[in-house]
Amino acid sequence: MSPLPPTNSDGMLQALKPVTFAGLMLEEHLQLALDEIVIELEYREHLAERNLRPRSRLLLHGPLGNGKTSSGAAIANALDVRAFGVHLPEVLSSFIGGTGKNLGSIFSSLGPSTLVVFDELDAIGSGRSGANSAGGKEYNTIVNTLLTLLDRHDTGIIIATTNRPDIIDPALRRRFDEEIYFPEPTVPQMRNLAERISLEHDVGMPDVDDCRNFDEVTKRCLTHARRIVMQQILAAERGEEPQSQEEQPNGRKEEELH
Repeated sequence: MSPLPPTNSDGMLQALKPVTFAGLMLEEHLQLALDEIVIELEYREHLAERNLRPRSRLLLHGPLGNGKTSSGAAIANALDVRAFGVHLPEVLSSFIGGTGKNLGSIFSSLGPSTLVVFDELDAIGSGRSGANSAGGKEYNTIVNTLLTLLDRHDTGIIIATTNRPDIIDPALRRRFDEEIYFPEPTVPQMRNLAERISLEHDVGMPDVDDCRNFDEVTKRCLTHARRIVMQQILAAERGEEPQSQEEQPNGRKEEELH
């Protein structure tokens, strides 16, 4: 399915890169939880016959860079539906009421074959206050708009991510069917991801034990792969033998390209 943004999204929705669960290094209990949700969504019509609806509003929370957004894209891939990420800079408006209008446009774009990821939900959905300033009132209005839209629109799949669930408005949190915690990856998980990326590019695996999340692992491995491949390209131009895997740097230090 071609990931074309809905016509009334006005640049607020950006197509997410296709991801499969096989490409993610999720813990077993986390993968099982997401698999269960995918199955519910696949059988939504059967559930409806028994007056039940699948979980289609998910709040994924945990440290940054540990696969929350990618898991949303993987859910879409498993269901063969289009996946989009909300581009917050395009949504937030300096005009009174503008942000709420933009959010309304996004929700009106939702259909049964659409999954939308709201990254960093806390940026627009943190707790309301009794502030009397124009800015405070506008922010409260944005949260109220989100609550109304979530109540009125029951089509499509909405994934929200955050690393600060504690500051999200309690009423907004209650609108989600499920909250799923994404923990920091273990060293074996990071090594498995590093091995997969390194094999994909046919280079030695760098040391990733000190990385803090999957994003850091991916960036380190890709930087290492680029460095090795460039060394091979430049060596070939000079008519030299490329380095063996054992001679390749481990990716922890910058290596000069001679």
